[in-house]
Amino acid sequence: MSRRLSVILALLLLLVGIGVFIYPTLSDYISEVNGSYAIQEMTDRLHQTERETLVIQRQLAEEYNAKISGRANWNSNTPAMGDYENIMNFGNGIMGYIQIPEIEVSLPIYHGVSDEVLSKGVGHLPETAFPIGGEGNHPVLSSHTGLP
Repeated sequence: MSRRLSVILALLLLLVGIGVFIYPTLSDYISEVNGSYAIQEMTDRLHQTERETLVIQRQLAEEYNAKISGRANWNSNTPAMGDYENIMNFGNGIMGYIQIPEIEVSLPIYHGVSDEVLSKGVGHLPETAFPIGGEGNHPVLSSHTGLP
């Protein structure tokens, strides 16, 4: 009986050890698959969105950026700070994606920098400009470099 218990304990310890070594690779793979799926879903949604809606979203982002940088005053047409989550939201809080071909990375960019957001991809700091380019715009993006 004690020999059987020793074998079971050794096998259990072996399985735990293998799990510890496999977890980082498996976690990276799952994160990459989820990010690719999110980017594809956002891209599909963009292709289905009317051009007029995209132009309006771009204008809202530009107005938001102008206010953030101090180049514009709030008026009745300028989106309020509380509208941040709705500007450039192309599905599940995704505003775009960042692609770095040299290291083969494609990550979705989400609104906000909460732990939940950073576990899924890149977060955008709400107090900074939307990442749409343009003079005087300084967006801040945040991401973990470790495992999700």
